Amino acid sequence: MPAPDLVVSSVRIQPDAGLVDGQRAEAVVTVTNNGADTLSDFRVSLLPGVNGSPMPVNANARINGGLASGASIEVAIPFEVRAGSNQTIGAQADDLNEVGESDENNNGIRSSDPTVQQNAEARIPDIAAPDLVVEALSHVPSSDIAYGQSVRLQAVVRNAGGATLRPITVQFLIDDSSVALLDLNGIAEGASQPLSAEWTATTGTHTLHVVADPNFRVPDPNADNNRASLQLPEIIPPDLEVASLTYSPDSFAFRQRVSVAVEVRNAGQGRINAAVPVQFRIDDTPLQTVNLVPPLPPGSSQIVRVDYTAQAGQHRLQVIADPNRTLGEANLANNVREVNLPDVPAPDVTVSDIELLPTNP
Repeated sequence: MPAPDLVVSSVRIQPDAGLVDGQRAEAVVTVTNNGADTLSDFRVSLLPGVNGSPMPVNANARINGGLASGASIEVAIPFEVRAGSNQTIGAQADDLNEVGESDENNNGIRSSDPTVQQNAEARIPDIAAPDLVVEALSHVPSSDIAYGQSVRLQAVVRNAGGATLRPITVQFLIDDSSVALLDLNGIAEGASQPLSAEWTATTGTHTLHVVADPNFRVPDPNADNNRASLQLPEIIPPDLEVASLTYSPDSFAFRQRVSVAVEVRNAGQGRINAAVPVQFRIDDTPLQTVNLVPPLPPGSSQIVRVDYTAQAGQHRLQVIADPNRTLGEANLANNVREVNLPDVPAPDVTVSDIELLPTNP
């Protein structure tokens, strides 16, 4: 019984000019049946070409209802083009071998016959590659940055090459920590895109890094200029000191309310522009945490207060400024102050009399 014989007789690209990286194009594939009729559905797939620079591609379309003897059919298969020159793609009919054919070697680009390969291959118009450049790094404020202050980090991404429609990720980092991931919906040839991110300043010396396309998804032949760095001015740490710790009244009874007051002073040179916790403890057990209210410039102080319900026995009251050590202080010894509270006698409840009521039940 005669068998069908599917052949890719031609492939053309549309549009055939003016393509840019990341654009959706179509490969119009003509499939001809040089054998007997077939009613079987089959698939037509796009694959990298075999000549020039094969373009990575993975797309397909189905032909439903088969194909009559001597008939031809055109199928348009969308795919995404990539920057490059002398690139080729190919087509393969019935790549899943769903149709039993008289000749399986002439279905398209996978054929060992050069003539079949030539008919099943199309050249992509040359597409200029993008060249992403990160430049013009800056920050606001430009100097005198305090701990906890919001800093606007700024950069410009410029395309010194051909346009791309691909999404572009731009990453802002402080030192090795990511601050923000921003997305561009492509970028035109010669275009520049200003970008910014917010960072909450921490003490010490830091470096701003901005990287365009950190995962290398854009076909940019010059990746060296995709990154830029800027040294930030030193953010001087403060020096918190628990200057005083008092309580009132001087003596108290079991379960009496005691008012505790603490003065915390910034004895350093760095400003504080964020809330800083002050933790109160009884015998090393956290009692309550109260935040200092920013700003706290050098030489200034704040008083925070809490109430404590007196417990029986001898207890130690401790106060710690910045218990999580987020400020980067060189001197942590003065962040802590403690006092021994007066001994509180435990209540001694005794039963002195019992009366039965009513007296004449």
